[in-house]
Amino acid sequence: MEPGPTVRRVLERLKRVRERSGGGWDALCPVPSHEDSNPSLSIDLKNGRVVLFCHKGCAFPDVVAAMGLTEAEMFERTEDEHDRADGKD
Repeated sequence: MEPGPTVRRVLERLKRVRERSGGGWDALCPVPSHEDSNPSLSIDLKNGRVVLFCHKGCAFPDVVAAMGLTEAEMFERTEDEHDRADGKD
C-alpha cells in the first residue's frame, strides 16, 4: 500500500517501521514511558484517518504527542486540500 502524505509524515517519525502483508504498518511505540523494544504500535488508514493502536495500551493522544503531532493532523487530506493549504489554487 502506498501511503499518502499524512501516513508518510507519521511513519517518518517512527522507528522499526514494517509493512504488514494484510495492509497497514507496525512500528515501535514512541511514548517514552513505554520503552518499546518489539514493534507494538499498529498504524492503519481507515476512512481518511490515521489509526494508531498501541498493543501495550498507550493512549492515542499520548502516541500522537510523542511524535510531535496533533490529533487534527491524523486526517488524510485530498490533493485539492493540500494545494489550498500550500497556497495553490
